[in-house]
Amino acid sequence: SMEGALRASLDRIDPPMPSSDDQSTSKTANSIELMQLHWSAANYAPWQEPGLRAGLVQCYEKGLAKAVGGSNYGPKQLRSLHDTLAQSGVPLATNQVQFSLLSRQPLLNGLFDTCVELGVVPIGYSPLALGLLSGRYTGDPAHDMPLLPKGPRGALFKQILPGVTPLLSTLKAVAEEEQKNYSP
Repeated sequence: SMEGALRASLDRIDPPMPSSDDQSTSKTANSIELMQLHWSAANYAPWQEPGLRAGLVQCYEKGLAKAVGGSNYGPKQLRSLHDTLAQSGVPLATNQVQFSLLSRQPLLNGLFDTCVELGVVPIGYSPLALGLLSGRYTGDPAHDMPLLPKGPRGALFKQILPGVTPLLSTLKAVAEEEQKNYSP
């Protein structure tokens, strides 16, 4: 169960310690601040979605998670998750999504608007677009290509990098104009 998994994780984080007045155990950390479902299973394993949502509710109601959220939920799935949790009186706190200058989908597909409407805090991850906006891969392609990640991400980077160079130049110019550090 999700509750059992969370309890086991909490025990690994902060193992039970013997109490000073008897031989029983007491815990100092018995909950986490935020528990998120990483993906909605609705598109690839829809039979799992009700159990996962019920697990969030259970962990919240038992005080194991102080807040619950989603991750990588689009507007429709986020609304559905929000409604399911609300039926049990559990607030949906967050939705963590990829967001950067190269990945603006949450702005374009209505996700951020949905978050505002529902009172859900969006959390952006990968603000440097998986490292593409760090400047790490700029310069001489013969030199930089060995630094690219292996597999599909490296192939994707090879396609995207030529279009990133003008953006990096603009970022550098803005940093200079604002007298801020920029170090690719």
